[in-house]
Amino acid sequence: MFSLLDFFIKDNTDAVKHVRAELAAGDREAAGRRMHTLASNAGFLCALDLMEVARQAEAAIDRGEVELEPMLDAIAAQVSALVEASEPWRLPV
Repeated sequence: MFSLLDFFIKDNTDAVKHVRAELAAGDREAAGRRMHTLASNAGFLCALDLMEVARQAEAAIDRGEVELEPMLDAIAAQVSALVEASEPWRLPV
């Protein structure tokens, strides 16, 4: 479980930052894939609320929606909260 947690943190801490950059560059496919990966990784940790909102973001990106900032802000906040809450269980670097 700890390695999954460390993997999640390493792979997803900056996911929203990357999605914003991908969207700004017009690469909606990459942004959608990143949200898909985030949703899957959140599911492995049973972070079900985060998994659901990442799935919603993926679907919104795939539909071509442009008003994604509130959703991305919510995702960033949930990822940040998960990273912070997991600190006592993380493996030493």
